[in-house]
Amino acid sequence: EPLTETLSNDATWSLCWSVDPQQGLVLTDINYTPPGAEPIHIAHSMAVAQLEVPYDSGERNTEDITDAGFGGTAMQTLTETECTGELVATAIPNIGDGTHGSTPTREVLCSEVADGGLAYRLNEGGEVFTDRRTDWTLTTISKVGWYEYLTVYTFGPDGSIRPSLGATGDLSPADYTDPEHG
Repeated sequence: EPLTETLSNDATWSLCWSVDPQQGLVLTDINYTPPGAEPIHIAHSMAVAQLEVPYDSGERNTEDITDAGFGGTAMQTLTETECTGELVATAIPNIGDGTHGSTPTREVLCSEVADGGLAYRLNEGGEVFTDRRTDWTLTTISKVGWYEYLTVYTFGPDGSIRPSLGATGDLSPADYTDPEHG
């Protein structure tokens, strides 16, 4: 069943989602419907292709998507602390791609609608016309080694899609040149 969200200007986004063992969050069949118009097919599929992690020593560079993967056991279960919106669950394999082991259902996707800033402002003849916009954000967290990566897609009421990738977690104790400076 697709996820659907209508934003502040009555624009609607609709898409399907899944968790791939390597790519992590995968969005498919992405459609945007402007206010009062027919749906527009935006993209067939969207996912993070690769994450290069170069270390300051220059001795190591990891490719965390193709080497380790963002799905499966790397995909983290979310709580209300990480997500103030709706937690969405799906089946996530405990081992590899799910052909062996169990595949429990876990809440791994955060769907949030939040203030997206100023939508418009017009000062006409001494009268100010202004309003705020809402954005729809989909977020997952994947733990790879010492790091925890946030995969975030923000869908705007104007038809924009802003992908981002954040990093948190610990520094790898073996992969920096100077303990004092990291």
